[in-house]
Amino acid sequence: MVNANDTIAPPKRRDLLKTAAGAALAAGLVGVANAQTPSAPAVTRGRSGLNILFVFTDQERFHARWPQGLSLPGHDRLQRDGVTFTNHQCPATMCTSSRAVMLTGLQTADNGMFENLDVPWMRNLPTSIPTIGHMLRKAGYYTAYKGKWHLSREFDTKSVERFMTPEMEKYGFADNFSPGDLIGHTLGGYSFDQITAGSAINWLRTRGRPLSDDGKPWCMVVSFVNPHDVMYFNT
Repeated sequence: MVNANDTIAPPKRRDLLKTAAGAALAAGLVGVANAQTPSAPAVTRGRSGLNILFVFTDQERFHARWPQGLSLPGHDRLQRDGVTFTNHQCPATMCTSSRAVMLTGLQTADNGMFENLDVPWMRNLPTSIPTIGHMLRKAGYYTAYKGKWHLSREFDTKSVERFMTPEMEKYGFADNFSPGDLIGHTLGGYSFDQITAGSAINWLRTRGRPLSDDGKPWCMVVSFVNPHDVMYFNT
């Protein structure tokens, strides 16, 4: 585990995204059947980088130390084998706004995603804004996305039967498996998180391994809904 208590000058947007990508859990994990071919392959190979498994949860509070007696072996493993940032802030707390900031590196005022997509005046994240997927592709990575998105309506508001969708290509990601959480749907974590996890595991085994064997670095974002479901319980 590394504590990123940096005191240097604020980094530029591109440098920040590159650092965040490299700092995410990088593992030799590997593997989706019927994987899509990225429509915008990497333009430069460069040297082979570390594989990135970006595990993304929703509405989970950051704890520097978890309460005594709480057993979270998955969290413990990610913390032990990955990187922990302790000098950070959440610039926007709603699903759409927070995700847009994290995936583009732009503040809400610059990316325009100031509200969730369940209101009629909100539009999709502009495809003209590069995401970390685009940036990693330029660095030679194969990029994939699984689970909750909430930055465009193409599949977040459609039938749950549409699991494999090509719309994510224009946002810099292949092999998308959706829905992770339909907009306005309750208990999305209960309904879809296990499916998202299964798709991610399948990808690591059937797509990530061949990529690693060929010396091609990859990044897969695995975006879970929970603990978001707690908002639907009367406490």
